[in-house]
Amino acid sequence: RVLDVGCSEGKILKDLIERGYNKLYGIDIQEWSKTALAGTKVNYAECDIERETLPFKGPFDVIIISDVLEH
Repeated sequence: RVLDVGCSEGKILKDLIERGYNKLYGIDIQEWSKTALAGTKVNYAECDIERETLPFKGPFDVIIISDVLEH
């Protein structure tokens, strides 16, 4: 199980799909991320992690937080 926090358009998650991963989760504050991940196997939720609890129950094997801290 992989969670990508701040997944944006889902580039990392889409790459993982191509590599055979199937338990993928993504969250982002931006509404357009949902559209970018439509039709994929990614479980997506719009979420502001500063104000909301995570919408998915753990545990996760990997949590990716790429390019989030700088913003």
